[in-house]
Parts: sequence; structure tokens; C-alpha cells
Amino acid sequence: MSLKAKIEAVIYAAEEPVTLAQLAGIFAEEALEEKRQREAVFASETIRDTPLVPLEEASPLTVEEAAIAAEEQSNGPGAPSAEDEKRAARQRDREVREELRRIIEGLIADYAENDRGMEVREIAGGYRVATKPEYHDAVRAFVKSLKPPMKLSLQALETLAVIAYKQPITAP
Repeated sequence: MSLKAKIEAVIYAAEEPVTLAQLAGIFAEEALEEKRQREAVFASETIRDTPLVPLEEASPLTVEEAAIAAEEQSNGPGAPSAEDEKRAARQRDREVREELRRIIEGLIADYAENDRGMEVREIAGGYRVATKPEYHDAVRAFVKSLKPPMKLSLQALETLAVIAYKQPITAP
């Protein structure tokens, strides 16, 4: 099942608007994997479309680029600091949210393009499936056509009140 379908199912089933933070908590790994796959496809298409440059025409490294490369090699593999780990975690969260936002925007576009009675709306900082405004009259007519709940007579309400107040009670 695709990540897009999973997100759609969660938004549909939720009683409250679903936020990006909630979706990120559930689908973080899948969102990163989807982003990697999308970027890999984009990179392969870019490489295929890029003309090859002969080596003699390739530009040499600038002094700044050479200095940066030399500095990276001299530092070598070291233990990342706590600040680097926090920065990496924030970057990862940002990437997850951007990917989820991209997928949700695709869902919103799909619902808007097709002739559907529903749409995905951004409400209260989250996302929710709702009826399109042009179909409100049809939904209202359906709801009004439902049988109203059975109403109790005054005698039945009085009996229930006595039973609730003085339990247990005998038949007379």
C-alpha cells in the first residue's frame, strides 16, 4: 500500500483534524524512504538528460573548493557533537514534514480535480476529509430523511425517572 493511500485513510478515519506532527510520528520512516526514491528517480532522469563534458573541458576546483575538501579530509571521521545530532534530527523532521506536506497537497489536488463529493481541507492546523460545499444540500436532505429517534411518552419518562431515583423497584 502506498504512503499516499495510508495518509488518506488516516485523515478519513480520524475524528479530529490530523496534524503533520501526528502523521510524522506515524509515517516518518516511510516518508523518508519515499523521498529517497523520488530523488533517485529525479537524479537518474537528470543524469540521462545531461550531456557529457569531455575531461579537458571540465573546470578545475577553485581554491575555496579545494580548501573545503582538504579541511573535510583532515578532520576525518570523528564523533558528532550533541549539537550536530540535534541539527540532524531537526533536519530530518523538516524533511519528513515537507514530504508529508507534498503528499497531502497531492491528495488535495486529486480530490479537487476528480468529480468527488469530498475534499481534504486544512482545518485548525490539521487535515480533515469534508463534504464539498456544492453537495451540502444533498447531504442535508439525506440526514433529514433518516427516521427520527424513538421518543418516549411522558408516562415512560416518569417511570424511568422513578426507576433511576429509587432502584430497585417492584412492578406495582
